[in-house]
This record gives sequence, C-alpha cells and structure tokens, in this order.
Amino acid sequence: MTITRHSRSFLFAIVQCCCFLAVAVSVSAQTSNQSNYNNCLYGNYGCDKSRLSQKELEEVATAEYRRNYNNCLYGNYGCDKSKLGSDVASVTNPSGSGSPSALQASPEVQRLEYFIGMWTIAGQIVSRSFGVIGKFTGQYRNHWSSDGLSLVSVWNEQRPATTESGQSTYEYDQELKSYVCQSVDSSGEKETSVGNLDGNTWTWLSSHTTGDGNLGGRFTIKQESSVKYTFKFESQLATGEWELALEGSASKEP
Repeated sequence: MTITRHSRSFLFAIVQCCCFLAVAVSVSAQTSNQSNYNNCLYGNYGCDKSRLSQKELEEVATAEYRRNYNNCLYGNYGCDKSKLGSDVASVTNPSGSGSPSALQASPEVQRLEYFIGMWTIAGQIVSRSFGVIGKFTGQYRNHWSSDGLSLVSVWNEQRPATTESGQSTYEYDQELKSYVCQSVDSSGEKETSVGNLDGNTWTWLSSHTTGDGNLGGRFTIKQESSVKYTFKFESQLATGEWELALEGSASKEP
C-alpha cells in the first residue's frame, strides 16, 4: 500500500489527536486521584481507599487515628475508644471542651474556645467572583490541636455548582499580635489569612489575585450568642472598593 502525502498528513493528525487525548486523560486522572486522596485524608464523603497508594494509605490511617484521638480527647462526636489502644488512659478532659494546654494558654488563644464543637452554616453567594450565585450550606468540626495552642477546623461545604472540603488551623502569633489561619482545600489550594478580634467581631484579611481583578478578601464574623454567629465575605476590587461576595450564619450543634 502506498502512503500519499495526504495520507501522511491525515495519519500525523490522528497521532497528534491521540497524544492530546492521552495527556488530557492523564491530567484528569491526576486531578481525580488528588481529590480522592484529600477526601480520604480529611474524612470526607467520596473517599475510595482502593485507589490510594501504600504511602497514601499510611498517611490516611495516621490522619484517621489522630482525628479519632482528638474527638475522644475533646468530647466530640465520632469518638471510638476501641481504636485508641494504650492511649485510652490519657484521654481525659474534665472541662469537656478545652485541653489542659489551652486552659493555660494566653487570653488570645482562649478566645478561640468559642468555636470549639460542631457548627452548621447556611448562606447566600451574591457575587460571581466567589462562584455560581445561590445558596450554600456546610459543616465545620472544630477542636483543639494536640498541644492545645491552636484550633483545627475540618470542614465541607455544599455550593450551587460544587462541593468543597478542607482543613484550617487557627493560632495566635505573639510577634504579629494577630491571629493567623492556614487553610488548604480538597483541590490542594492553600491560603493564609491574618485576623484580629475587636469585642465580639473577628476580621480576617487575605491576599490573592483572580481573573476578574480582585486583590484581596475580608471575612468578618460577629458572635451573636454562644451558639450563633453571622458572617460575610467581601472581595476587594482593583479600585480598592469592597464588594459583598457572600453572607450567612452559623449555628452550634448541642
């Protein structure tokens, strides 16, 4: 069979197409695997352990053990003492919420005690700069870190077009004289926010650049009572003005 110039061009085009599809499938698979790994690591819905490598399985097992240990230590829902082994004797917490270290921590760290427990949020996205406009809900499980000097929040949110999850760590920086929050979501995106407390109002500032020209974010929380707070997130535009992106409220479960 003779391959003409036209045939060679046609075959070359097919090879290019196949290579492109192979790369696209590879990238899609990597993204899917990363998302599955994060779901398993943070204990979120959608985890498929059969897709994890041996190293990932070990990391997830360590995270599950630590999460269960903290649930038992701080009296949170989900504690299974049968999985604690020899550590069960050390799981004591007379106060029912704060760890001994936290009770001896600075007054600034103790203010984080307010958020300990399970919180359910609900709100409305009002600007496309924060995604598809519409209602959203979420659950936040907050507990003290093992040393009692920072608060760990494991969260998941159901938004109009997607579901997101992640983990955040809150602590007080004595040098900055401010609170610092380190967050990572299920896609692997990381963000750092700096916060301050004025009375019962928390204000958190973050910096980022998006395609629509936003330069930063301002997240405000107002403690309405011991079991309820309201919140809003604003995006800073290139003009320096603040635009409301979302708002809502949170209720603490008994």
